[in-house]
Amino acid sequence: MKKIGNYFFPNSDIHFQRWVLDGEYQKKQRDELFLKMNSIKPIKRICDIGGHVGTWSVPMAQYKNTEMIYAFEPNERVRECFIENTLPFKDKVTVYNVALGKENGKALLDIEEDNTGNTRIRVVDETNLKTIEVRTLDSFELKDIDYMKIDVEGLEYKILDKIKDIDNFDWYCIMFEFNRFDGTRNDIIEEFLDGKQVQGISAHRVELSNDTFFTYNKSIRAISDDFAKISSHHDVIVTKNVDWSHK
Repeated sequence: MKKIGNYFFPNSDIHFQRWVLDGEYQKKQRDELFLKMNSIKPIKRICDIGGHVGTWSVPMAQYKNTEMIYAFEPNERVRECFIENTLPFKDKVTVYNVALGKENGKALLDIEEDNTGNTRIRVVDETNLKTIEVRTLDSFELKDIDYMKIDVEGLEYKILDKIKDIDNFDWYCIMFEFNRFDGTRNDIIEEFLDGKQVQGISAHRVELSNDTFFTYNKSIRAISDDFAKISSHHDVIVTKNVDWSHK
């Protein structure tokens, strides 16, 4: 392990050096999001799907209302760093040695050593591939999740598709990485977004109000193309039954 900013990373990683600013990663985006969310409803229980080394879980554990974080990280070397980074918060952070997906099963993990944030599930030649367990989110029987961060290098659509199938949440806020999707998966994303409050955001700026969200309607794409409103953004926030007008 080696230290970059406030976090331990695998020794092989050379990508995050330029993205960890003042010791933190995506701090402005995260702080603004949680400040606003906690003013509306206390964010107590969190899922960090694609926990990596804990650059989101560590600061999220320190927000005043956080009671429990459930993280999911199948890359063993990265997960070791996650555990080390979250030691001060071990009573409120649990990390699972699995990937999340549409169905329970096994998969091959393609590990990118110099950019461990780019590790993903896919079937290519067997160099650097490791067999891992895949489970569905509902198989963990987690209750009352207020916020989910999903960053799984292009397979976000599988997790969102499962959430759509099992949706029994009265209220939620989900932020997922969006910049790696291609046309073969956008139909699944649109099915999930349909009828929900949606906003595309950049890595450095978040504005959360009823004016910045819109209700996604996949059925009028040929007319107003709601997909175009988010397609250029790095991340998407999708919420259910949230009134962002609260101060």
